[in-house]
Amino acid sequence: MFPAAILQPPFFDPNADAAVNYGGIAAVIGHEMGHGFDDQGSKSDANGIQRNWWTDKDRAAFEAKADILAKLVQQI
Repeated sequence: MFPAAILQPPFFDPNADAAVNYGGIAAVIGHEMGHGFDDQGSKSDANGIQRNWWTDKDRAAFEAKADILAKLVQQI
């Protein structure tokens, strides 16, 4: 979720091209979605209850993929 107040420049401009608006707000939405996988969001269930709902296998698979991504980003 993000506040409606964010729908203003530079993230949204009613006079801008649609592609510019989609790109601007998509970055914010992507950032917010990422919180679902961070050290806090991954520990909250669909109802917002804080609990460890990932299985050990889920956590290991996520960490393996995250490590690959981290190594890739470090090369940039």
